[in-house]
Amino acid sequence: MARLASPPKDIRTESQVSPTEGPPIADLERQRRLARERAKMKAASRTAAKRQQAAERIAAAAEELSSGVAQANAAADQLNKAMEQISSGATEASAACQENQA
Repeated sequence: MARLASPPKDIRTESQVSPTEGPPIADLERQRRLARERAKMKAASRTAAKRQQAAERIAAAAEELSSGVAQANAAADQLNKAMEQISSGATEASAACQENQA
């Protein structure tokens, strides 16, 4: 059976790495804390953007509603004027009819 080549001297398994090598635990904890803070900031930014978008939609809807109310008010005024004209015409017609009967 052929003998396999041994791995290079600089390749070591995890059990061969001394505990002092690699990133210290404090650095890992700091990185995790920073990652959590970034995630919170990103979530807060998204929330603020959604609130801003909702506020803009509400403002646009309120403006449309105000415009609709103004149009309805103008239509009501026109209807009132038309009703007054109809009433005036009916009064004149009634008076003319009474004169003809007398």
